[in-house]
Amino acid sequence: MSRKNTSGGNDGDQDKRLCPGPDKQELRKLKKKEAALEHQKTLLGGINRLLKEIPACENDEQVGVRCLAVAEEITGSWFGFIGKINPSGQFSTVAISNPGWDICSVSNPRQAIMEGEHKLRGIRGLVVKKEQSMIFNNPTAHPAWCGLPPGHPPVTCFMGVPLKLGEKTRGLIALANKPSGYTKADKEAVEALVEVFLESIERKHMEQDLQRSERALQVLRKVNHAVVHADHEQELMWEICRIFAETGGYPLAWVGLAQKDEARSVRPVAFAGPEKEYVRDLHITWADTETGPDPTGRSIRQGEPVICHDIHTNSALGPWRKKAASHGLAASLAIPLWIYGEVIGVLNLYASDSTAFNAREMEILIELANDLDHGMTNMRARAERDHSSAELKKSP
Repeated sequence: MSRKNTSGGNDGDQDKRLCPGPDKQELRKLKKKEAALEHQKTLLGGINRLLKEIPACENDEQVGVRCLAVAEEITGSWFGFIGKINPSGQFSTVAISNPGWDICSVSNPRQAIMEGEHKLRGIRGLVVKKEQSMIFNNPTAHPAWCGLPPGHPPVTCFMGVPLKLGEKTRGLIALANKPSGYTKADKEAVEALVEVFLESIERKHMEQDLQRSERALQVLRKVNHAVVHADHEQELMWEICRIFAETGGYPLAWVGLAQKDEARSVRPVAFAGPEKEYVRDLHITWADTETGPDPTGRSIRQGEPVICHDIHTNSALGPWRKKAASHGLAASLAIPLWIYGEVIGVLNLYASDSTAFNAREMEILIELANDLDHGMTNMRARAERDHSSAELKKSP
């Protein structure tokens, strides 16, 4: 015979009392752990995606856009931007997220990158000044809030994370308008992403520096060959510009000669590269005036190479900055050309990346310029001898 249940309930109820299920508090903890694991999974997936995409990027802006896309996906932000502190201590925009472009009603959002120089102020300035991540889920109520530019979408919440490599703060990544507001988990996730972002950029810069140095050596060999085989100075100038553009990969190379007219103008005599149209209507002077602070004029006056590592943020280049940006020119190098102890002109090189012209590349290019000086000096000396010989033959 089977034993009867004398407890007044069924066996299922008795099992529940003996083995009670998780209570509401335990369920909440379990769900919280599951959410944290899912968040971690999303972060790791985003980091892996970033590491795969960065090698195909050509410059810091493209890297920044990809980093912002991952950061927005991880945090649920609507838009964001990345900025860096430039040598003048001002703030330069490196990248604005694509969602940010779409919802911003200003006429040309990219102008923020092209002009690229802003004061470090407001809540973003506070993040950089304190050198620590900060969350503002009610930003307009904060004493440091200083408003938004015309056409900028409202900011309902804001998170800023400093870009720090070692002990040095280099800039800021900012995200805005997560519907539920930012949390400590968001901050920690973006901090982990920033570390990968900065290390990837540093590694990419090292690779680019090596590639530039190797290309510069190839240019050096070809220019020396051209110096030996050229018959005329003008022919040589065109040839070296072509070599810089085709072998060196520079978007623009041009030679300008210093004129001794009243305006002390610089006359372009040879140019090559995809952005050679930039040379037209430059109206550069080497006089020490307001229109002569550009690298070309300074190089002629000082007799030394002049580098501009970031054209977009150099306020001294006012008349030429927007034009250079519209041609995608981010950095420039002006190297004086010497003949008989006098600067006769400048070799100008441009790059599409503001990190161009590293120390090793500079050594090679200056060596190249010295070889070019010797070649042009010998060429002029030969031309003078030929002229003198011809005059002697004409004399009775």
